[in-house]
Amino acid sequence: MQKSRKITRNYSDPTFIFSPQPFAVAIFIFSLLCTLIPVSLYEKAVFERDYMFLNFRMYAYISLCTLMFIISSYSAFYILTAISKNPKISWIRSISTPKGSYILTLIYLITIVNILLIGIRIWFAATSIGLSAIFSSLTGGGGGQLRDNIINSVASGKIGWTSDMSLALTVSIWWIACQVDENYRKKTLFIAIVNVILFSFMSLLSLSRDTLLTAILILLIIQLSNYKIHNLRSRLRVLLAILSGIVLFTIVFVFIGNSRASGGNDTYLSQFIGYFPSSYNRLAALIEGKLQFPSSGIGYYSTQGLWDFPVLSNIFNFYSIGREMGLDLPLSNLDNWSQQFTAVSSSGLNRSFIWLTTYGFAFADFRWFGIFYFLFSGCFIGIAYYYFRNRSLIGGIMYPYLLTTVIKWWSISYFSTRTTSIFVIVAVLIWFLSFILHASLLRKNESSSLIVSGTGQ
Repeated sequence: MQKSRKITRNYSDPTFIFSPQPFAVAIFIFSLLCTLIPVSLYEKAVFERDYMFLNFRMYAYISLCTLMFIISSYSAFYILTAISKNPKISWIRSISTPKGSYILTLIYLITIVNILLIGIRIWFAATSIGLSAIFSSLTGGGGGQLRDNIINSVASGKIGWTSDMSLALTVSIWWIACQVDENYRKKTLFIAIVNVILFSFMSLLSLSRDTLLTAILILLIIQLSNYKIHNLRSRLRVLLAILSGIVLFTIVFVFIGNSRASGGNDTYLSQFIGYFPSSYNRLAALIEGKLQFPSSGIGYYSTQGLWDFPVLSNIFNFYSIGREMGLDLPLSNLDNWSQQFTAVSSSGLNRSFIWLTTYGFAFADFRWFGIFYFLFSGCFIGIAYYYFRNRSLIGGIMYPYLLTTVIKWWSISYFSTRTTSIFVIVAVLIWFLSFILHASLLRKNESSSLIVSGTGQ
């Protein structure tokens, strides 16, 4: 039986650094700073009225949301830590990361599935759009029309879930590679790097800036969480990794931003303000009643991952079932995405930027009761953080992604998207596969022991 590790503030253990509460506070502070941009600068850069500057109703709302998240995530983590010490329920802490000779078999199987998914997505992009057109867009051609074509054909189509699945598999391989013994470290790390390269290539073909940025954040969290901070050299290595992540993040943001831009007044300043502070301006407009988002008031944005559940949603047409039940649902997630542009434009805001922040989408669903969305997500993320601290397989796969959903509160409700459902499915399936391989290895070793003992007699 695996012994429980007492959760203490061990500053040499980097997993302590990635507690969700400090990140929630950091995003809260970032939110406040975004709203304090001078009105004249904001309106000149984004070409719309500023609703967020010193909007105290918005400040009150995001403060309550952040407070609810901090309380629930902190409580869930420490309650689980306390009850896991009870030997009668020791199974709570037994979902460990696989170790041993079967680790290569596990990684090979995951890689095969990942390569198949990437291959399907690349083939679909090549047949529906054309690789030459996509490569042309990466060098500055095609613009916004090509981006819309790719979204309609690849990113949000029937195979849209393959990108999320590939991300989850790539992350899983990287986490496992960071946990294995030195005997398997080089092989597993090489396989992990190959998977990252293939995933990045696939994301570039889809002009999926957000997917790539999410991958960079997750891989950086995993890498840093496996560094032992005990001397100056290790601290410098951590600093180098952080700086490398920031540089790579910026390069991807600018490079794909240029590929997706449609010309006109798109400058780096307007792109930056459009993708960050303008989200809070839409939140402020929503709170002030100046903006009405489609499918509001029915909890759609907080449950979107269920309506877009991979494969099953297309087979059973969940959206149609929901509309028959009287819900004001769109025809699809792509239809809702298109309606958001219309809603933003109708309110007099710049239709180029439609993100509402996680705070905003919760408000669109439940008004001021949206704070309880953060209560629920905080509990879930606090539980995942417990398993991450114990370096379990499921925690290692799930938590780095869930932490990025907090870091990206400035955009959409990533916690409620299909991606979260897929990460849960992948984490459980890989754990189950690991369990089967481990059990098979144990039976093989027992058989070998019996043969040896029989020979000895």
